Amino acid sequence: MPTVWFNDLSVLSCISATRVLTSAIILGSTLWIGAIGRIGFNEKGTTLHLKGIPTATSLYAFCYSAHPVFPTLYTSMANKLQFTKVMMLCFLFCTLANMSMAVTGYLMFGSKVESQHDCCGYDSSLFGSLMSLVGAFLGFTTSVLLPCICYLKITGSSCKRVGLELVVVGVVILMGIFTAIVGTWTSLKEIIGIF
Repeated sequence: MPTVWFNDLSVLSCISATRVLTSAIILGSTLWIGAIGRIGFNEKGTTLHLKGIPTATSLYAFCYSAHPVFPTLYTSMANKLQFTKVMMLCFLFCTLANMSMAVTGYLMFGSKVESQHDCCGYDSSLFGSLMSLVGAFLGFTTSVLLPCICYLKITGSSCKRVGLELVVVGVVILMGIFTAIVGTWTSLKEIIGIF
């Protein structure tokens, strides 16, 4: 939605609030179907599939890839001292919502969940693979790698000594590069496999 349509950009906060409400409704509906419907939460299966970790990580990164808008959010806040609290609350909500949906889906369907290609057809399988690609390549680049590299560039003089901070940032960068490469490769293989 073009922001030039609004005289007052505070309307966008209402739109964001509806997105939060929508996420809560979807999670609540899923829980309702499991509890009240005939599905239940009794399924069992293999908890961890190592082969699916790159795709899962890429999709997870896609959920958190809004980092590039944070500077805009910060500058538009009336009380900039609340920024850290707001971000922590947002990340906490997203993490709890994603984890709740994953656990609920696993308890409802277990290992009976079929692949997207078998279950939903060609288009949604491609969509899931494309979102995994976006999460792996763009999500990790804009949300993990670039902020860490910019942080090192900004604090260059204080990070010249090897200390805990530099080690942690370096590890995050290496993990981000590894995850971006493996996730991108896995997503591209899935996309090529669809065709």
